[in-house]
Amino acid sequence: MNYAIVLAGGKGSRIGIEGVPKQFMSLYGKPIIIYTIENLLKVNNIDKIVAVCNKDYITFLDDLLAEFKLKGKVDVTCGGATRLDSTLNGISYIKETYGVKDDDIFLAHDSVRPFTSERIIEENIKYAKMNKAATTVFNLSETIVETNDTGDIYKLYPRQNLFTGQSPQTFNINYFLECTSKIPKETMDSFNDLSSNITYCNGVVTPVIGDRNNIKITYPIDLEIAKSFLNKE
Repeated sequence: MNYAIVLAGGKGSRIGIEGVPKQFMSLYGKPIIIYTIENLLKVNNIDKIVAVCNKDYITFLDDLLAEFKLKGKVDVTCGGATRLDSTLNGISYIKETYGVKDDDIFLAHDSVRPFTSERIIEENIKYAKMNKAATTVFNLSETIVETNDTGDIYKLYPRQNLFTGQSPQTFNINYFLECTSKIPKETMDSFNDLSSNITYCNGVVTPVIGDRNNIKITYPIDLEIAKSFLNKE
């Protein structure tokens, strides 16, 4: 089975708009998370979608799914304090509800990436099936600069081997849990990317090249970019 875990536990403070987490903000009458879920439902290779949500918004999300006729197509469970916590909550729900076989994988996807192409999703699934771990990355277009303790430029890095991370990130479920179980909690608390759980255990994560349309709606300018994409469609 191929599961998609939609990560919707965040509060979206960086977007600068009060009142509702960014995944529930409306674009032309439809919440961002609904666009994301509908996009995932187009992919035949995804067998089940599980949305992990802040406990205060579970009923709200259930109502949205009913409103947009997605009730029954998506399971909803409680998210956690971090990206990893929410992912593990989603995996626990999958194990308790459906059971997990050796070749089952999960695809962790940001609820605020509504324009991910089918090609990116299919390649994630393909390489996670082959190599147990895959993640979406994209070529950097700007130079990475490191500063020293006084704030002066210390080092510049060549771009050819550097990428920025996107989602989805896709892993064999049992392999991910096995790696995670080997990591001390204080070390794991410092991670901000799921792939770190694999690389810490000397595992290999296969990169899937994303694209510029695979935006994460984080700042107000991203809302305008998303509107332009929808206008084209």
